[in-house]
Amino acid sequence: AQLQLGYAQVKAKNWAEAKKILENFQGKLPRTRWTLSAPALEPEELVDFMRLGASDFLKQPLSETDFQSFLARFKNWEEAGKDSSSEEPHRIVSVFSCKGGVGVTLCGVNAALALHRQKKQEVLLADFVLQHGNTGHFLDLAQGYSVFDLMENLDRMDAKLLAKSVGKHKSGLSVLACPRNPEESEVVFSRDPGKMIDLLKETFPWVIFDAGHELNATTLACVRTL
Repeated sequence: AQLQLGYAQVKAKNWAEAKKILENFQGKLPRTRWTLSAPALEPEELVDFMRLGASDFLKQPLSETDFQSFLARFKNWEEAGKDSSSEEPHRIVSVFSCKGGVGVTLCGVNAALALHRQKKQEVLLADFVLQHGNTGHFLDLAQGYSVFDLMENLDRMDAKLLAKSVGKHKSGLSVLACPRNPEESEVVFSRDPGKMIDLLKETFPWVIFDAGHELNATTLACVRTL
Protein backbone atom coordinates (compact mmCIF):
# COMPACT_ATOMS: atom_id res chain seq x y z
CA ALA A 1 0.00 0.00 0.00
CA GLN A 2 1.17 3.52 -0.75
CA LEU A 3 2.19 5.58 2.27
CA GLN A 4 -0.13 8.54 2.91
CA LEU A 5 0.38 11.37 5.38
CA GLY A 6 -2.22 13.99 6.23
CA TYR A 7 0.26 16.62 7.43
CA ALA A 8 4.03 17.11 7.39
CA GLN A 9 6.24 19.93 8.63
CA VAL A 10 9.67 20.55 7.14
CA LYS A 11 12.08 22.25 9.54
CA ALA A 12 15.10 23.53 7.64
CA LYS A 13 18.10 25.79 8.23
CA ASN A 14 17.70 27.49 4.86
CA TRP A 15 15.55 27.57 1.74
CA ALA A 16 17.86 25.35 -0.35
CA GLU A 17 17.62 22.55 2.21
CA ALA A 18 13.84 22.85 2.47
CA LYS A 19 13.43 22.95 -1.31
CA LYS A 20 15.41 19.74 -1.70
CA ILE A 21 13.23 17.96 0.86
CA LEU A 22 10.00 19.16 -0.76
CA GLU A 23 11.16 18.22 -4.25
CA ASN A 24 12.03 14.70 -3.05
CA PHE A 25 8.82 13.99 -1.18
CA GLN A 26 5.97 16.19 -2.39
CA GLY A 27 5.39 14.14 -5.55
CA LYS A 28 5.39 10.91 -3.56
CA LEU A 29 2.87 12.27 -1.03
CA PRO A 30 0.44 14.32 -3.12
CA ARG A 31 -2.32 14.39 -0.49
CA THR A 32 -0.08 15.68 2.27
CA ARG A 33 -0.42 19.24 3.60
CA TRP A 34 3.13 20.65 3.81
CA THR A 35 4.32 23.40 6.16
CA LEU A 36 7.81 24.90 6.12
CA SER A 37 9.50 26.06 9.33
CA ALA A 38 12.62 28.09 8.55
CA PRO A 39 14.25 31.49 8.98
CA ALA A 40 12.75 34.41 7.03
CA LEU A 41 12.21 33.84 3.29
CA GLU A 42 12.64 36.26 0.45
CA PRO A 43 9.42 36.91 -1.56
CA GLU A 44 10.67 34.90 -4.55
CA GLU A 45 11.58 32.00 -2.28
CA LEU A 46 8.10 32.03 -0.77
CA VAL A 47 6.59 31.90 -4.28
CA ASP A 48 8.78 28.91 -5.15
CA PHE A 49 7.73 27.28 -1.91
CA MET A 50 4.04 27.62 -2.80
CA ARG A 51 4.64 26.35 -6.35
CA LEU A 52 6.05 23.14 -4.90
CA GLY A 53 2.64 22.49 -3.38
CA ALA A 54 3.29 23.58 0.20
CA SER A 55 0.61 25.56 1.96
CA ASP A 56 1.96 27.24 5.10
CA PHE A 57 5.08 28.85 6.52
CA LEU A 58 6.29 29.23 10.13
CA LYS A 59 9.14 31.65 10.70
CA GLN A 60 11.95 30.62 13.05
CA PRO A 61 12.25 31.37 15.91
CA LEU A 62 8.56 30.67 16.40
CA SER A 63 6.62 33.19 18.49
CA GLU A 64 3.55 32.38 20.57
CA THR A 65 1.40 34.63 18.36
CA ASP A 66 2.56 32.93 15.16
CA PHE A 67 1.98 29.49 16.68
CA GLN A 68 -1.57 30.31 17.77
CA SER A 69 -2.31 31.71 14.32
CA PHE A 70 -0.98 28.53 12.74
CA LEU A 71 -3.19 26.36 15.00
CA ALA A 72 -6.23 28.37 13.90
CA ARG A 73 -5.34 27.85 10.23
CA PHE A 74 -4.75 24.16 10.82
CA LYS A 75 -8.15 23.79 12.50
CA ASN A 76 -9.83 25.52 9.54
CA TRP A 77 -8.06 23.15 7.16
CA GLU A 78 -9.21 20.13 9.18
CA GLU A 79 -12.80 21.41 9.24
CA ALA A 80 -12.71 21.90 5.46
CA GLY A 81 -11.74 18.24 5.03
CA LYS A 82 -14.57 16.85 7.13
CA ASP A 83 -16.87 16.31 4.15
CA SER A 84 -14.55 13.65 2.79
CA SER A 85 -13.86 11.98 6.12
CA SER A 86 -17.06 12.25 8.15
CA GLU A 87 -18.30 8.88 6.95
CA GLU A 88 -15.12 7.05 7.97
CA PRO A 89 -15.56 4.78 11.01
CA HIS A 90 -12.28 5.98 12.53
CA ARG A 91 -9.55 8.57 12.29
CA ILE A 92 -5.85 7.94 12.88
CA VAL A 93 -3.16 10.43 13.91
CA SER A 94 0.45 9.19 14.11
CA VAL A 95 2.97 11.53 15.74
CA PHE A 96 6.55 10.79 14.64
CA SER A 97 9.87 12.59 14.29
CA CYS A 98 13.19 11.65 12.73
CA LYS A 99 15.03 12.64 15.94
CA GLY A 100 14.36 12.71 19.65
CA GLY A 101 13.89 15.66 21.96
CA VAL A 102 11.54 17.65 19.72
CA GLY A 103 8.32 17.10 21.67
CA VAL A 104 6.66 14.15 19.92
CA THR A 105 5.08 12.81 23.12
CA LEU A 106 4.07 16.30 24.26
CA CYS A 107 2.37 16.88 20.91
CA GLY A 108 0.65 13.49 20.95
CA VAL A 109 -0.65 13.84 24.51
CA ASN A 110 -2.02 17.33 23.96
CA ALA A 111 -3.56 16.38 20.61
CA ALA A 112 -5.33 13.41 22.22
CA LEU A 113 -6.66 15.51 25.11
CA ALA A 114 -7.82 18.27 22.78
CA LEU A 115 -9.59 15.84 20.44
CA HIS A 116 -11.36 14.13 23.32
CA ARG A 117 -12.52 17.48 24.65
CA GLN A 118 -13.62 18.92 21.30
CA LYS A 119 -15.06 15.86 19.55
CA LYS A 120 -16.92 14.44 22.56
CA GLN A 121 -15.93 10.98 21.33
CA GLU A 122 -13.77 8.14 22.60
CA VAL A 123 -10.11 8.83 21.89
CA LEU A 124 -7.27 6.37 22.49
CA LEU A 125 -3.68 7.50 23.03
CA ALA A 126 -1.42 4.54 22.23
CA ASP A 127 2.19 4.68 23.42
CA PHE A 128 4.15 2.92 20.69
CA VAL A 129 7.51 4.16 21.96
CA LEU A 130 8.10 0.59 22.98
CA GLN A 131 11.35 0.80 24.96
CA HIS A 132 11.10 4.14 26.73
CA GLY A 133 7.60 5.51 26.33
CA ASN A 134 6.47 8.11 28.83
CA THR A 135 2.92 9.16 28.00
CA GLY A 136 1.98 7.95 31.48
CA HIS A 137 4.37 10.45 33.06
CA PHE A 138 2.89 13.29 31.02
CA LEU A 139 -0.61 12.31 32.15
CA ASP A 140 0.37 11.45 35.74
CA LEU A 141 -1.08 8.01 35.08
CA ALA A 142 0.15 4.78 36.63
CA GLN A 143 1.32 1.99 34.33
CA GLY A 144 -1.75 0.19 33.05
CA TYR A 145 -2.81 -2.14 30.27
CA SER A 146 -0.04 -2.08 27.70
CA VAL A 147 0.78 -2.75 24.08
CA PHE A 148 2.43 -5.98 25.25
CA ASP A 149 -0.68 -7.07 27.19
CA LEU A 150 -2.83 -6.50 24.13
CA MET A 151 -0.44 -8.39 21.86
CA GLU A 152 -0.36 -11.34 24.27
CA ASN A 153 -4.18 -11.54 24.46
CA LEU A 154 -5.01 -10.56 20.91
CA ASP A 155 -6.63 -13.85 19.92
CA ARG A 156 -9.31 -13.57 22.64
CA MET A 157 -9.70 -9.81 22.57
CA ASP A 158 -12.65 -7.98 21.04
CA ALA A 159 -13.65 -4.31 20.87
CA LYS A 160 -15.83 -4.37 23.99
CA LEU A 161 -13.20 -6.08 26.16
CA LEU A 162 -10.45 -3.82 24.85
CA ALA A 163 -12.43 -0.67 25.68
CA LYS A 164 -12.76 -1.91 29.28
CA SER A 165 -9.11 -3.00 29.56
CA VAL A 166 -7.20 0.13 28.54
CA GLY A 167 -6.26 2.76 31.10
CA LYS A 168 -8.41 5.84 31.72
CA HIS A 169 -7.15 9.33 32.41
CA LYS A 170 -9.25 11.56 34.65
CA SER A 171 -10.27 13.53 31.53
CA GLY A 172 -11.87 10.39 30.07
CA LEU A 173 -9.05 9.83 27.58
CA SER A 174 -8.25 6.14 26.99
CA VAL A 175 -4.57 5.19 27.17
CA LEU A 176 -2.72 2.11 25.94
CA ALA A 177 0.61 2.13 27.78
CA CYS A 178 4.04 1.16 26.50
CA PRO A 179 5.56 -2.20 27.56
CA ARG A 180 6.87 -2.34 31.13
CA ASN A 181 10.40 -3.54 30.35
CA PRO A 182 12.79 -4.32 27.45
CA GLU A 183 11.85 -8.00 27.43
CA GLU A 184 8.20 -7.15 26.75
CA SER A 185 9.29 -4.66 24.10
CA GLU A 186 11.22 -7.37 22.25
CA VAL A 187 8.10 -9.54 22.14
CA VAL A 188 6.12 -6.72 20.51
CA PHE A 189 8.95 -5.99 18.06
CA SER A 190 9.00 -9.64 16.98
CA ARG A 191 5.33 -9.76 15.96
CA ASP A 192 3.26 -8.23 13.20
CA PRO A 193 1.31 -5.30 14.69
CA GLY A 194 -1.25 -5.16 11.87
CA LYS A 195 -4.02 -7.15 13.59
CA MET A 196 -3.58 -5.19 16.82
CA ILE A 197 -3.82 -1.84 15.02
CA ASP A 198 -6.92 -3.00 13.15
CA LEU A 199 -8.57 -3.81 16.48
CA LEU A 200 -7.70 -0.37 17.86
CA LYS A 201 -9.29 1.25 14.80
CA GLU A 202 -12.38 -0.91 15.19
CA THR A 203 -12.77 0.00 18.87
CA PHE A 204 -12.07 3.75 18.96
CA PRO A 205 -13.30 6.56 16.65
CA TRP A 206 -9.96 8.33 17.17
CA VAL A 207 -6.55 6.72 17.74
CA ILE A 208 -3.45 8.83 18.43
CA PHE A 209 -0.17 6.94 18.07
CA ASP A 210 2.87 8.29 19.89
CA ALA A 211 5.31 6.71 17.43
CA GLY A 212 8.48 8.29 18.82
CA HIS A 213 11.52 8.73 16.60
CA GLU A 214 12.85 5.22 15.95
CA LEU A 215 11.98 3.80 12.55
CA ASN A 216 10.96 0.15 12.84
CA ALA A 217 8.19 -2.21 11.70
CA THR A 218 5.83 -1.05 14.45
CA THR A 219 6.35 2.64 13.66
CA LEU A 220 5.82 2.02 9.95
CA ALA A 221 2.62 0.11 10.70
CA CYS A 222 1.31 3.13 12.67
CA VAL A 223 2.09 5.54 9.84
CA ARG A 224 0.69 3.31 7.12
CA THR A 225 -2.72 3.19 8.77
CA LEU A 226 -3.30 6.85 7.77
